[in-house]
Amino acid sequence: MILIFRRFGLVVCLSGLFLLFLNGCFTTRTPGPPEPPPEPPVKKVIKKPEPPPKQVMATPGVKAAPEPKIIKVGGRKKVKPGPKEPKLDVTMLSPVKPRKPKEPQEKIIRLPEISVNFMIYPDNDTGRFLEKDDFVMKWSVLGPFKFNPHEFQQGKVNEAIHREFVATEKNLDGSEKPPKGARWQTFSAKTSTGKNMGKVDLDRLYTRDLDYAAAYAVTYIYSPVDSENLILYTGSDDFIKVWINGKLVHAYNRESREGKWDQDNIKGIKLKKGYNLVVVKCLDLEDNWNFYFRLATRKDLPIKIRAK
Repeated sequence: MILIFRRFGLVVCLSGLFLLFLNGCFTTRTPGPPEPPPEPPVKKVIKKPEPPPKQVMATPGVKAAPEPKIIKVGGRKKVKPGPKEPKLDVTMLSPVKPRKPKEPQEKIIRLPEISVNFMIYPDNDTGRFLEKDDFVMKWSVLGPFKFNPHEFQQGKVNEAIHREFVATEKNLDGSEKPPKGARWQTFSAKTSTGKNMGKVDLDRLYTRDLDYAAAYAVTYIYSPVDSENLILYTGSDDFIKVWINGKLVHAYNRESREGKWDQDNIKGIKLKKGYNLVVVKCLDLEDNWNFYFRLATRKDLPIKIRAK
């Protein structure tokens, strides 16, 4: 009996399995909802740490600008601008370079056109007779400088030639500002002949009744070469004093006289190559007022002068 039940159970189990197989073959499966697409990979964002605030380095000599103030105007806030930032002193940041010492430069002589004369040395055919172009006839004249003869002791009025009416009298060059009561004028005489040949007539520049006065005549003489042992010839009415390149070479103040050429001769005159500054101081006592000026070689040959 037990054997029969076992066989029957085995048949039932096999039948069930067979039915399940047939059901799976003849039935259609209903598709389910589609699976969602895979999400894209998420990139990990790594935040960089914020840099620390910049520290403003204090610059020597420059103060930091104060922050602007906030004020209320009519119930509204308004930013009041602070003072302007001071400019940066660049010289304090950059190293200071040592300056090179300046090389000494030669003094540049600016010559007034009215007072330049050029020397023309004589040749073998030059004669000894004087001509009008043997005299220096172009001058810049500063004056007049009046003086009181009673300021001097009796018979000592001739000492007035040594009074400095201008502090830099030996170096006057025509560019100085004239003192009060004096002025610069130009004297030029190209046609003086005969008795008046070579005369620098100061009465032409001032009134003829001007007595007890002094004036300075300034000119440049250009020499093409260095020259020594030249002869200077002068004459004057009344007294005279001569400087060449700042050196006193002649003075006459013995007695009043009428001016003529070649009244005085001074030997051993030196001129350098180039421009030579000549200053003549002429002092008048009474009546006429003039002087003469010329140069000659050591052989006493007249040196021609060509005015510019």
